[in-house]
Amino acid sequence: MSSLLHLSRRLLASIALVGGLVAASSAAAQYEYDTNHPEDKANATRYFGAVKDERGAFVGSATVTVQYVYVFTTDTAGQFKGHAPSALPASARIGCSKPGYKFLRASRRDGMTRKAKWVQIDCVVTKKP
Repeated sequence: MSSLLHLSRRLLASIALVGGLVAASSAAAQYEYDTNHPEDKANATRYFGAVKDERGAFVGSATVTVQYVYVFTTDTAGQFKGHAPSALPASARIGCSKPGYKFLRASRRDGMTRKAKWVQIDCVVTKKP
């Protein structure tokens, strides 16, 4: 019986490890920044990110607004990217919306490559009852 328990624990540990690797690789691919891509060479701040529901499923055709100045729309996969002339301050209001959904929260992460500034915005929404 103890060997069966040991085998079950090893199997669960292996599944958790594989799941973690898959999640890490998909996150890296989702936010890839290609300095050779023409859009990523633009002399502007790059905005990118995603809108998901509370279960983690991507939400397509959602609108992401930054301080009511910059407006982006997610693609069918729930992701967006675009460029803006400058980055707004960290205190800028972020909103995400889609008809039939309610905004829950947003996160913002700013960064810099050697040549360009970037801002990652990720939002969570929930379906309205």
